[in-house]
Amino acid sequence: MAKRRGQGREVRSPSGLILPGSAGMRGQHSRRDFVKTSGGVLVAAGLASCGSPIEPTASGTITVTITGLGSGLADGGSAVVTRTDVPSTPLTIPLPASGSGEATVPVGTYHAVYTPPAGYQVNGSNVFDVTITAGQNTAVNVDVSLIVTSGTLRITVSGLTGAATNGGSASVLRTDISGQAAVVVNVPNSGASVNVDTVVAVGTYQITYTTPTAFNLSSGVSNPQNTAVTASTVSQVTFTIQAAGGGGGNGVAGNVYDFGFEDGTVGSFIGGNNQPISAPWSVDTTQGYRGSKSAKQTYNPSNGLNTGTPFYFLLTGAGGGSRLFYYCRFAYMQSAAFNNDGVKSNANQVKVQRGLGPGSNSQLGSFFIGIGNFSNGNPAFGWDTLDTVGVGDRIANMNLPAPNMNNLLGQWTVFENFWDISTSGAIKFKCSINGVQHFDYTDNLSNQSKTYGVVQFDGTINSMASTSTAWFDAIGISSAPMGYPPP
Repeated sequence: MAKRRGQGREVRSPSGLILPGSAGMRGQHSRRDFVKTSGGVLVAAGLASCGSPIEPTASGTITVTITGLGSGLADGGSAVVTRTDVPSTPLTIPLPASGSGEATVPVGTYHAVYTPPAGYQVNGSNVFDVTITAGQNTAVNVDVSLIVTSGTLRITVSGLTGAATNGGSASVLRTDISGQAAVVVNVPNSGASVNVDTVVAVGTYQITYTTPTAFNLSSGVSNPQNTAVTASTVSQVTFTIQAAGGGGGNGVAGNVYDFGFEDGTVGSFIGGNNQPISAPWSVDTTQGYRGSKSAKQTYNPSNGLNTGTPFYFLLTGAGGGSRLFYYCRFAYMQSAAFNNDGVKSNANQVKVQRGLGPGSNSQLGSFFIGIGNFSNGNPAFGWDTLDTVGVGDRIANMNLPAPNMNNLLGQWTVFENFWDISTSGAIKFKCSINGVQHFDYTDNLSNQSKTYGVVQFDGTINSMASTSTAWFDAIGISSAPMGYPPP
């Protein structure tokens, strides 16, 4: 088949590897694709950068040799590799069962944590920091051995939320034999409570846990912890964590805006007239989520008409222009009962938080408390996407069952929403409720070349059956996760 004009020529190594930066790489692979060498080592092209795609201009080779592996293995273990000289997302790379391989990678510095196949242990450290130099080969040698008498060490981490970029890591040191090297165990952020099992030789161990960024160990949790591992049993150590700044603090403050009404004002929030929010909104001095004040709105009954007055934050007035993605965290409370029609509370849909275009010219996603077909009349949280290309309402899709708002009336509930329309064809929405992620969606929709300019809070309610009140506090807007701030 003839090449298209301007397609360019693929550049291959003698082993057949498409080199990073060649025309073949650009035309056929994204920057997170895997490139396979003849030796079987999988190296991610995404190690070049995790920001805008950067075509590497120079490369070197890395040779990995694992000695001590037996025959018949499915693989030679895996390594979690992070490029450290540019922002980079850690990537898990499976290693070949042969125990050897070579690959070409962009020039830079790399941090790798190697995990051997089940039943094997590393003799020495399993952490490697290497520098790849242009045109040079860098060798990494790992010595492993078969564990003859083994048990299972289970490391449990609880308190993780969707705000954590990972689950932290644990350093495991055998202490009944002198001269041992600590082994690092990576913990994934795959749920509110995560178990990581590692097969180790029978003995006694000291486990030192490192929390993910912006998290701390909860009060009273010992670190390090010691345990004895016996043959064919599971020995468990548990670490409980929470978002940094708990116990009444801000948690991780929003880096675009963070406000809690404690000064008695409404801060930079405005109403529909571009003036500071006013009646029916007021500052409530009798209660707050993380202090003594909050913002509240009391709704009067309204039969079949939209009710409620939203308030807004202008992204275009904070740090310059509009944005393609943002995080929004807020504490929210509904009165008990709320919008009660004599049969149930939450008798109509409540639009809690939206993203709008600059000048409020379009709705680019709504997070709401829904009724009806969500859960047989019981309100469930949901969202819809860009107004003109909506794909319908979405309900929670992870860590089920998700909370039901009728069970949360009269108490503060913390939400953190992530909205991302930066990639057309991959519109993203994530939501955590009280520190546990319950939504994770990516939809194949066009972003219509739109951007976010306004964050809206407490949008319309289609009707209000009874006098009710809603409160907001601890509002953060950010370009990075903020996490769950305990009260």
